[in-house]
Amino acid sequence: MKNRIILLALLSFTTFSCEKENSVINQLEGKWNVSELQFSGNAQSLNTQKDSVAKVTETSIEFAVCNARNNSGGGDTRCRVYITENAKRYELVYQVDADKQRGNMVSFYPFGESAIISSPAYQRILKKWDGIYQIIESSRKNLVIVREYDCTQINSINYCNKMRVIASR
Repeated sequence: MKNRIILLALLSFTTFSCEKENSVINQLEGKWNVSELQFSGNAQSLNTQKDSVAKVTETSIEFAVCNARNNSGGGDTRCRVYITENAKRYELVYQVDADKQRGNMVSFYPFGESAIISSPAYQRILKKWDGIYQIIESSRKNLVIVREYDCTQINSINYCNKMRVIASR
């Protein structure tokens, strides 16, 4: 009898953990309300992108790409999009990494940057195909397509003025 109670308690805890995990996933699914669009990085890129927000729909956000090159020629620049869903705030990060082929390194974090880095469960698969970056959140079954356009190639590096982020959930 005592063993049965312990077993039931363990099963209840496991079920609760799964339900909690699924509820987070469910909150990300569906319509997103964009509450804030923020560019971060060097002041030069920020100044040139004051009026860069073009279109915002339920499934796509189109904005100018942050230029990874700053005055010293290095460093990271990130564009951050904050969305609200069910009174919860999530952070989507588009990252240009100047130390990793500059504009060719793209990251999209549906649960925020710190959560991705700290947990191996959030490992991403990044593939480049025909000018379209497909970022697959394998553990979340979340496919995000990031397409770059209006690009200029300088020293074999693509610098793009516009970026469309399409989240397929």
